[in-house]
Amino acid sequence: MVQIGIVGLGCVGLSVVEILNKHAALLEQRCGHALVVKRGVVRDLAKKRPPVDFALSASVDDLLNDPDINLIVELSGQVDLAYQLARHALKQGKGFVTANKAMLAKHQELIHQPIGFEASVGGGIPLIKALKEGLSANAILSIEGVLNGTCNFILEQMDLGQSFEVALQRAQELGYAEASAHLDTSGQDSAHKLLILASLAFGGKIALSSVEVRGIEGIANADLAHAKRLGCCVKLLAQAHQEKGGLTLSVGPVLLPQSHLLAQVKGVMNGAVVVGDSVGETFYYGAGGGGEKLNPLVPWSSRAKPHLGRLTNFGQSPDIVLG
Repeated sequence: MVQIGIVGLGCVGLSVVEILNKHAALLEQRCGHALVVKRGVVRDLAKKRPPVDFALSASVDDLLNDPDINLIVELSGQVDLAYQLARHALKQGKGFVTANKAMLAKHQELIHQPIGFEASVGGGIPLIKALKEGLSANAILSIEGVLNGTCNFILEQMDLGQSFEVALQRAQELGYAEASAHLDTSGQDSAHKLLILASLAFGGKIALSSVEVRGIEGIANADLAHAKRLGCCVKLLAQAHQEKGGLTLSVGPVLLPQSHLLAQVKGVMNGAVVVGDSVGETFYYGAGGGGEKLNPLVPWSSRAKPHLGRLTNFGQSPDIVLG
């Protein structure tokens, strides 16, 4: 039996518990061990939350000092706390799993430690595993991705005529965005995710300052209408390209031809195109995050042909866009 301690029981944490309970027999069959949550740690014990069948605590020490807890799952969203938990878990020989992209972007040395962080980029998409294992025999040439479902949803709503403010409010009402969505809309969330992918793909520690970051706050409805007239759409794209001049990284609004695979990434879904020198172009698509209720099944119904080639930042000459 693997006994688990979970730090953070918000939407994502409770969804993890729900999945562990729902698929208990399946997970035991696949892992060879029963996965049982022994304790959860929350900030406020008095806060109303759905009932759980394990003990709750307000101190992470109750997890670290419990010899029966084999695995710590960190879903708090706090950078410093997550880092300290990771260090202590590794020191004590406990397993550690996190979805904390801001912490991993800041402390990239952990990316190459024996921890789990698949959900930190792309949510339910096995993108991390693809870079670590599936594409390990390739030199990665480029990564391009729609890595923030909140921004993707807002841009789609704006394309339908909603203002940025109304689209953001709608995203918050649906649970796609936090009360403060600045990390999303400024592009910083996508930049953190890009650093994780780039560190895996290209090696070394990459400074956040080396990423050119622009968000979607400056995009107007007229911009989206103009893009549509050009046969394009606007996506907040994270890009990493390895070229003779070195590694270039950027996050920002980009004009995409409607035929491009990433133009088909709808709503709060995520998508990424990774190019390896041997395998060529590979594509990954799926739910970007949140609980099950936030991610209804979305069928892939696109007839678009893959479109490979460098993309153009929004605002640059459109004749380059169509390649």
